[in-house]
Amino acid sequence: MQISEEEYVNMLAGVGFGEEGPSGVYISYDEDEEDFGSSTEPDLEDVTTELLDFRSTINTKKLRISVPRSSHKHHNQRYLDNVLEPINQARGLISGIHDTGTATPTELIALLELDAKLAEQEKRYSDKVPGKKRKKTRLTAQTKVAEIKGYRDRLQKVVAGIGPSMVTDLASKVSSTAAGDKEALSRFVDLLVNGDSSVVEAVFATSKPKPRDLAVVLSTCPATTMTKMCANVMEACKDSPEYVEALIRESLNFEATSQSPSAYFRGSSPAMKLIMEQKRSGEIAGFLKQIGGDVQTAISQMSRRLEIDPKRRKDTGDQLSPGDKGKDKVDDGPAEEPLEDVVDAFATLAKAVLKKLTPEAVPDPLCGYSRILYEDFFSKTQDKKGSREIVSSFLFIRYISPVFSVDLITNPPGGKRLTPDQNRIAVMLSKVLQNIGNQTKASVKEPYMKPFDTLVDQYAELVENLAVGVLLRAGVKTP
Repeated sequence: MQISEEEYVNMLAGVGFGEEGPSGVYISYDEDEEDFGSSTEPDLEDVTTELLDFRSTINTKKLRISVPRSSHKHHNQRYLDNVLEPINQARGLISGIHDTGTATPTELIALLELDAKLAEQEKRYSDKVPGKKRKKTRLTAQTKVAEIKGYRDRLQKVVAGIGPSMVTDLASKVSSTAAGDKEALSRFVDLLVNGDSSVVEAVFATSKPKPRDLAVVLSTCPATTMTKMCANVMEACKDSPEYVEALIRESLNFEATSQSPSAYFRGSSPAMKLIMEQKRSGEIAGFLKQIGGDVQTAISQMSRRLEIDPKRRKDTGDQLSPGDKGKDKVDDGPAEEPLEDVVDAFATLAKAVLKKLTPEAVPDPLCGYSRILYEDFFSKTQDKKGSREIVSSFLFIRYISPVFSVDLITNPPGGKRLTPDQNRIAVMLSKVLQNIGNQTKASVKEPYMKPFDTLVDQYAELVENLAVGVLLRAGVKTP
């Protein structure tokens, strides 16, 4: 059969022969079942057979003879060492998958690591294709790229075929006490915590395990590494926001069944850690910037001291000599603003935030999360009012208040660090907003917050309407 050089290269890459590009894997999302996966189930036996039958077209015959090598490596020697040898070493692993039709977490990780290693080489040879004057050399590099891509294409099909079922199998073992099951779970979770970023990304980009099963597996992660794991997962899924949303919803669903109503959204759980990472970019970050950005800027430019705690105020007569660092005391300085002015200042800041906080402004993912919490709480308590309060508390504790208690302090406008007084204003505003959102008045531990109780009453209707509006948007008929 006579074919052109271009057709030959395309054939090696699987292009134009019933394939679609290098991977052939399509991620679909069914809103009714919230299920992700490959739209075309690969025939694992056929694909592994193709991998086992792989033969390189690169001339490396002379390089395989055991002769002393010169200090200067031939370019094909590098291809042999960095591409063909790793492929050859994986034959036993692929043969086992071919025979059993499945893989252990360790074997899946080995496949992913091989894919990541080959991806580096593919890029290396791709960089050699442009700018070469000699046609023969250019074609050789192009052929190597196509050969690696063709092998990786099939390798990724194997990962796509075994990845989801492996995670499903792991999820079924979460309640097991068997040492082998626990070790398999630990091995996979350790990959998500400490694995190479390209390997972690391949877990999701290639196989997209079912969110409901992955959520169960994530719940086994130790609390000490939960934040790092969730950050890695979010980074790996940054190009698939719909998958992240489904994973968070499934995590909330899974966790709600084992939580007491008082513990909702307050613990160090995968769902809440994922939510904290999700807020850093995308439409949710834009929403938070919209409602709090102007107030953040105003606080970062303030030169006022807005202190309401008597132990921190300078007009109490309880002042220190220079250098004294007693607890809850301050250095000498000018008298504080009157308490009424301080309360009015915080009321103005809070109003600037709350007037933009409408149900229509809340992003769809937050509405969906709110519905999960509402329905689960209501199923346990039959208390609609309490269920709506869960929603408003969730929105304020996890989204609105942190705009000032965390986001403003760690990432101030313009990058200039806040002064101690500005920092204190940010923290206090966060407390004021949290009390409004929780519809909670001053506690015995913080009696100095009592002047803000009027704000809690003043905005009670706004908070109630926010929860109702968000739930209606999420599809709850009579919240």
